[in-house]
Amino acid sequence: MATVMPKTANWFTYFPEDYRWSSAVGGILGSAPYGGSDIGEVDRAARSLRKHLGDNAAWFEAWRAEGDRVAELARAAERQRRRFTAAGAYLRACNYYQMAERFRTPKDPKALETYREGVECFHRFARLTDRPRIEVVEVPFADGSLPSYFVHAENTDVARRPCVVFFDGVVQRMRCAFLLTHGAEDEQVPMADAQALFDAVGSRDKTFRVFTAEEGGAQHCQRDYLTHGASVIFDWLAEKL
Repeated sequence: MATVMPKTANWFTYFPEDYRWSSAVGGILGSAPYGGSDIGEVDRAARSLRKHLGDNAAWFEAWRAEGDRVAELARAAERQRRRFTAAGAYLRACNYYQMAERFRTPKDPKALETYREGVECFHRFARLTDRPRIEVVEVPFADGSLPSYFVHAENTDVARRPCVVFFDGVVQRMRCAFLLTHGAEDEQVPMADAQALFDAVGSRDKTFRVFTAEEGGAQHCQRDYLTHGASVIFDWLAEKL
């Protein structure tokens, strides 16, 4: 696939000639403070791709190999009853498997197998970690159910703890408090589209938060400064809940 250079150079681009790949690497690195990646592991996978810009097959193989390597670290730690070491490695392996299959379209058997391995790694992480407490559940829906994760609230002693339900929906029907975040230099979703979405939201209590390049978080999904973007969301939730 042909590469497209980033329109701006004021954010970390691992692949300066390729916006798509740089955005993906920014996303995986942004998960590091939450245990989702390690810079050495990310560099191991991405460094091998410098001579293969735009080659989605090479991307798949590199990230799949790193996922396999870290998943084996997790299994070895689990065999030695090193619960938390294993949990951390399983979480990172899950993210690397997801990185592998993200650009493999349409999804073929290899991509689906890799996706399932990522899900299995996440389930193992959920079982082994001590926090947050995560349960794999099925939510009744229509004539069946929807696979879901229930992440228990922390840092509260109230009897009835608040619950945030994360799902896709029709914004016109939403009546709860609504927060929309957007980057001023988002190269995937134009500002006009974000504004149109905000205007369509049915909630009376709604906030449109735009992150600038000066403060950080101006890229898609605040990938250039995820901890700042996440903190704004957490603070908003704390205020509303």
